[in-house]
Amino acid sequence: MATVLTSGARAVTPPVPRTLPALVRPGELARPALRSEVAAGRLAAVGRSACVVVDPQLPVWQRRERLHLARVRADHEALTGEHHFARESAALLYGWPVWRCPDAPIILRTSSPGARAASGRRWSYAALDVDDGFVHTARCEHPDCEGHDLPVTARARTAADCARLLRPLDALVVVDGALRDGVQANDLLARVAAMRGARGVRQARALIPFADALAESAGESWVRWLAVAHGLPRPHLQQPVDTATGTFWLDGYWPQVRVGWEYDGLAKYGSSEDAVRRSLLAEKRRSVAVGDARITLLHFDTTDVAAPRRAVERLRAAIPSEHWGPPIPALGPMRAH
Repeated sequence: MATVLTSGARAVTPPVPRTLPALVRPGELARPALRSEVAAGRLAAVGRSACVVVDPQLPVWQRRERLHLARVRADHEALTGEHHFARESAALLYGWPVWRCPDAPIILRTSSPGARAASGRRWSYAALDVDDGFVHTARCEHPDCEGHDLPVTARARTAADCARLLRPLDALVVVDGALRDGVQANDLLARVAAMRGARGVRQARALIPFADALAESAGESWVRWLAVAHGLPRPHLQQPVDTATGTFWLDGYWPQVRVGWEYDGLAKYGSSEDAVRRSLLAEKRRSVAVGDARITLLHFDTTDVAAPRRAVERLRAAIPSEHWGPPIPALGPMRAH
């Protein structure tokens, strides 16, 4: 797989397109079994005549994304007429991260506005230029399925729409993923400039220059957004630091003040107890080595996402005030997410 490279930074891999969940159709399960699975949370309705298997043990965000992708498939199979999946729906299909996953798919139609999709939601009506549409072949988790051709907005259109129309943090997360997928920031800025007068253009023009292809997760985008939006320097991403026990890579680093940070998502620790134990031990050794190199290392996780003011104060306590600048209003107000 190709990699995205920036001088001095660790290489990161492009996003991997998402696999569509298999749908359970009427008649595939007896009605009593169907009711039992739904009641147990192992099966969820995603349309008038389709369900999807859901693991109740999955994190909430993974369940939401799985349900969303299943609704995309159900709506596509039920719709007649031209349509394209857009914004967060297209971003998920491309494999880009999203900060908040909407319940219903985002659908653009170029005809028959006001009709309803299979999931019972209304769609948006919008015209698409000839180069704004794209047929994306999505794999399906069912072994006998060769894939589904889904109409989506093209990568550049998807990123530009998200930069304009989503909240600043949500937009930055998606645009980071788009850049990691090969979309060029200058192309996005040119596209947005051509939308003069459209809703959200000012936000998009201010936000796109702060996007970074080296952000590997939504959590990493969140820490960077939190810092930059509140006047702290823009961190270098995926940076190497030399210690007595070897070279380690930090999610973010301010070399001018020797402060680094990591966003600790649950996925990094593995799924088994043994993997978690090994990961925690390695992380402890790593933190000690980085500290011995006289680098302040901050750790953030989902508890910090729920308390952003506290997280900002931790950043400000680590970075001397002479390196602070004014907040950037275009990147949005601070709120718990």
